[in-house]
Parts: sequence; C-alpha cells; structure tokens
Amino acid sequence: MGFRQIEQPRTLEERCTLARRSKDELELPIPFLIDTMADLSRALFGDLPHSAVIVSPDGSIFEKLPWADPELLDQAVTRCLAAARASAATGYGTAQHALLLGDADALQRLEAVFAAAETIPRDRALAARSLALSGCSDAELWRERAETAARALWGDEPERLEAFLLRGE
Repeated sequence: MGFRQIEQPRTLEERCTLARRSKDELELPIPFLIDTMADLSRALFGDLPHSAVIVSPDGSIFEKLPWADPELLDQAVTRCLAAARASAATGYGTAQHALLLGDADALQRLEAVFAAAETIPRDRALAARSLALSGCSDAELWRERAETAARALWGDEPERLEAFLLRGE
C-alpha cells in the first residue's frame, strides 16, 4: 500500500475504511483509534499530519512518533509490550496494591521493584514515589530517588515533574 496513491478521506466513514484497509494490508494486530475529521486528537498530540501515539496497556502514553512509519510502529509496539511484560514481572502493581492494603512487607516489595534490573524506568520512578509518600523513615531519600528517576524519564520539564511527584501522572 503506497501512501502517495491514497486520496485523503473526506468523511469519517472514509477515514475508518482507510484505517481498516491500512491495518489489514500492513497486518497490524493492534487496535486503531480514529481521529475526528476536525483532527482534535492530532491537535492534542503535537499537530503532526501522520503521527502515531502508542498507548501502553495501563493507558499511559508510551511513545509518540512524528511519522507513522510501519517499521517504526512495529518496533515501538514491540518495546511497549516488552515493557508491559517487564512491569508485570517486577511486580510494581502487586507491591503498590499491597501498600494500599497495608501489608507489612509492602515497603520491602517496593524496594525490590526499585532495585530490580529488569524494572522499566517508569515503574522504578513509581516505586520510589510510593516509598517517598509511604511515611517510612527514609521518605526524603526516596523522594530524591523518585525525582532522579522522573528526570531520567522526562528531563527537567517542571510541570511534568510536579505532576508525577504530586499525583503520579
């Protein structure tokens, strides 16, 4: 399917038909979300004409691609799924759930998640944040670790760091 040979859709129905055709011809086993004809989502995600946003199984944005190249999409989806598997393997969600339930070993489980080499960076940051907010004796140390891990993920963007440290977003 060559993109130069495709006429731009003029209706939402044509857009959906083109998406189904692309999905079938490119043999992509992932869900497609179709934007409105006013391109409202595109405007929210950087306003690029043929971009792609990969959403992780937990609903967070995993990666944004400025151009939806099939090969790069495949690589990004593969990385996203591997990260999701690693996250499940490290047990961050289980450890966080244990903390919420007040399990005695929850803090040790979160520390293990933070220390595990296979923990994905976002889970490492979330584990440190959870420990910082837990009221444990090393809370300030964990806050510093959470901030360091968050900076590794998002740089020095103040609003992004604050949103993560205060609300876990």
